[in-house]
Amino acid sequence: MKKEDIKVGQIAFIEGSRYSGDSPISECEIIKVGRKYVTVKETSRRDSKLSLKSGVENVIYGAARRLHLSKKSILDKKMTEDLSKVISGYFSYGTTKLTLEKLIKIKEIIDSK
Repeated sequence: MKKEDIKVGQIAFIEGSRYSGDSPISECEIIKVGRKYVTVKETSRRDSKLSLKSGVENVIYGAARRLHLSKKSILDKKMTEDLSKVISGYFSYGTTKLTLEKLIKIKEIIDSK
């Protein structure tokens, strides 16, 4: 996250931790951009202070949340995690549930990077 991308008054989104009772995604408004931290205001919550460098909430206890500039980035991250779990399920315990042809196609896709 770059300081140049963040402006006071901008609407951003906070990804709640799966370990807390927070809603998965909450909308907030950026109210202050400092040298190290971004301060945001959410409805029915106190102002939250998040690291400008990592976007992680500065908390003493409890589960830290993460700031995103768009809702799409949170949804993309969630989809990446879900797809990784599904794909890794095909390769668990040293055996695979895929045919040789499918494995060759997967290797071609990985090698095409």
